[in-house]
Amino acid sequence: MDNIYIRSLGNAPFIGKACIFVDIPGECSFILDAGTTTDSNQASLQIQKQFNHDGRTVIPFESDFVFISHGHQDHAGAIEQLKDMKCPIYASKITRALVDQSIIPVQFYEPVYPIKGQNDIKFTITPASHIPGAAIFTYESPSVTLVYTGDWQLQDSFMLSRAEFLQRPVDIFITESTFAQLILNATLCEQVTHYQQVSLLSAQNSPTIHPVMTSGQAQSLASQLTHFAHRLGQSGYEITQGQQKQIHQNYVSHSSQSELNPISGLNFKPIFSPYKQFVQSRQLSFDKSRRVLISAPQKLVGGITLDLIFENIETKDALLVMNSAIEGSLQWRLYHQLVQQVKRDNMKEFVKVQLQGAVLSYATHCDFADLTRVVQWMKPALLVGTHCSRLQNLKILEDMVSFVSPESRYVTLQQGVITVKRRMQSLCSDNDQKPQQCTRIKLNIPLQQAIDRLFSAGIYMRKWGDGFRCGGLMLYEDLVIIVGSPLQYHYVCSLLEIDFTLVLAVTK
Repeated sequence: MDNIYIRSLGNAPFIGKACIFVDIPGECSFILDAGTTTDSNQASLQIQKQFNHDGRTVIPFESDFVFISHGHQDHAGAIEQLKDMKCPIYASKITRALVDQSIIPVQFYEPVYPIKGQNDIKFTITPASHIPGAAIFTYESPSVTLVYTGDWQLQDSFMLSRAEFLQRPVDIFITESTFAQLILNATLCEQVTHYQQVSLLSAQNSPTIHPVMTSGQAQSLASQLTHFAHRLGQSGYEITQGQQKQIHQNYVSHSSQSELNPISGLNFKPIFSPYKQFVQSRQLSFDKSRRVLISAPQKLVGGITLDLIFENIETKDALLVMNSAIEGSLQWRLYHQLVQQVKRDNMKEFVKVQLQGAVLSYATHCDFADLTRVVQWMKPALLVGTHCSRLQNLKILEDMVSFVSPESRYVTLQQGVITVKRRMQSLCSDNDQKPQQCTRIKLNIPLQQAIDRLFSAGIYMRKWGDGFRCGGLMLYEDLVIIVGSPLQYHYVCSLLEIDFTLVLAVTK
């Protein structure tokens, strides 16, 4: 019985820097995504590090191939770190155009045989929705069927059709399982109405700050606002944000017109690039005749904060687009700041639209209802959540999996060995207990030293009872508690000298 190893090479802190190493002894090894963050302290991936798997020395750098799910920074921003690898890097045609021309383009629905001479090992990609070119990766071999989603959505949007999954029995389903903290009931009609209202406000030179929690939705928003603006005889929108060049490139000029028809004519280009310009000037100015969207990650390079942005951008000058990594509390702080700004400027009409915009904010990465439906279809033996940090979410997900697919088990990549019986059979751990909802690890360095290390990396631990907390990470004397997956806190764990590997034992 061979073990399948799934190891994080990034994923930290919080949402971002997706990079997962899969080692299947006797078959192949591969890397799924190569993300980074806007913080240079978190830029590097552990692709050169040696790991011991069943007595074998394994180095991710020597993988057989790499797959990039889509062109967003948290999944493709570290592609430069893979350039010296001798293996092929695969992605969809549009992702290739957005990220790097050296990537091998893959057609949707057409099988790829990545290992020369082994026709029983293949992968297929299908549309993931989310953004143009985003793909779901399905790996099939004699020993295992593995699905990896990156970001995805199951509803049709203005730009994209719903995600499509191959009809296969699945052993391992690795998915970004973050979903909104609030249950949102925004219908398509309500969204269209909201876009129209925002566009009309802009056309009337009214303030047009509108928080959107993902850069993918920023693109969708830009498309819709441009559409309505053109109908009003107004100029279109531009987008700028702190992501890598793939979002700054012109979609149309770098990709085939046929694939990009839904957003043809849009030109996403940076107003400031790179961030150093903003760091040095500490201010932004805009030609007020231009329509601009700004995507602001939670923590920008050089310690720039949301407060600094608010100090230097007038509400009537720009449309503010928030990154998906923002914590719920920060979202509400943002809304509060916006309302206060509106009140200072005596913009009562905008308050109504702004609050409506808050209600209509999209769920991040995938919707909970979508995940429920896909689990019902796929009935995976193991559902691996990579981006789920809140105790409430974990409980909901675990209950959902148990209800819709009793033969499945949901885990969040905790330390230890989990036995998976192939083809949708029951799954149990070594002690036949369900995975814990939080991970408790002994802290082997002094508490203050741990806090200082995290602080130097831009992670601010706040006093919380007898300890300190930041998101789902809690520190106490001699104890670390991680609510959610250690995988997504991989960078934090490396700072605290904690190492994690998920080992899956697959029985024939």
